[in-house]
Amino acid sequence: MNTRKRGSLAEEAVTELYKKAGYEVVERNWHFHRIGEIDIILKKKDTIVFTEVKSRKQGSMTTPAEAVNAKKKGTIKTLAKAYFSEYLSKGDNVSDYVVRFDVAEVTETEKKYIINVIRNAF
Repeated sequence: MNTRKRGSLAEEAVTELYKKAGYEVVERNWHFHRIGEIDIILKKKDTIVFTEVKSRKQGSMTTPAEAVNAKKKGTIKTLAKAYFSEYLSKGDNVSDYVVRFDVAEVTETEKKYIINVIRNAF
């Protein structure tokens, strides 16, 4: 299986986990110009969650979360600001929301995915 397919399946598994926890999926693979992409944007009540999904095969030398370096975190924060500037309703303010940045680690074993969501990762 190629990496793109593996990543897509991992994102789907993470999305389902959040849905079961009562989150509404607002966007998947949200792009903003050439800056980059946010894997999953979710909402639950007044909380907006920007989630980066990283997957690895079991036995990898690094954890999935270690792949979210300072540059990637900065890009995600920039994208979050762009998302708010484009999609906030008139009269809404960013301060009306609790903003959270999660990293969802997905470890692929032979038979299943092991998902570890790191809430407020950065």
